[in-house]
Amino acid sequence: MAVRGSASVRSSRQEIAVPRKIRGAKTASSDVVATRLDKKLLFAVRIAAQSQNRFISNYIETVLAQAVKKQTVDESEGDELTAWDIADRYFEYDEGKRLLALWTHHSHLLTQHEARLVELVLSRTPFRVKPLPGAGKQYDHAALVDWDAVHEHWNTLNKVAAGELPESRLPAGKIWPDSMNKLKGRNDG
Repeated sequence: MAVRGSASVRSSRQEIAVPRKIRGAKTASSDVVATRLDKKLLFAVRIAAQSQNRFISNYIETVLAQAVKKQTVDESEGDELTAWDIADRYFEYDEGKRLLALWTHHSHLLTQHEARLVELVLSRTPFRVKPLPGAGKQYDHAALVDWDAVHEHWNTLNKVAAGELPESRLPAGKIWPDSMNKLKGRNDG
């Protein structure tokens, strides 16, 4: 058996130590997603990717991009909106701002975890820059949020929303128990 860096007794070949490829997202605009595929489906994906001289990851990304541009996910605004239409309107690289925009306009599309994150941010004074405006006034939810505080405590917020940490681990401050109903009722997005 060949040992890395030494000559094998059975072979005159010598293995050369090669630096390992660094895996993961190369830019802030892409993420690595692990998924499970049925063996037959993966076999078919490999064949399809090879037929187009593509890597599997590039093939999957292309197929997913086509699918989200066709998949209608919301009809509440009178038009049929695809997942891509909504992403095009509300995508932000800042995850907190992105969730708040989606909550403001299409809250039914949030996961339970995402809805809990928005609730934690909007219902606590440590994450507010301004108090709620008076009754009947229009406002932008994002203008109420102290984004520096949200960024500073983002990991803790995620763990509290997931039930991994108690709410007592969040910064102290006033909590408005039914603020989500009040907030949702008065907004201009």
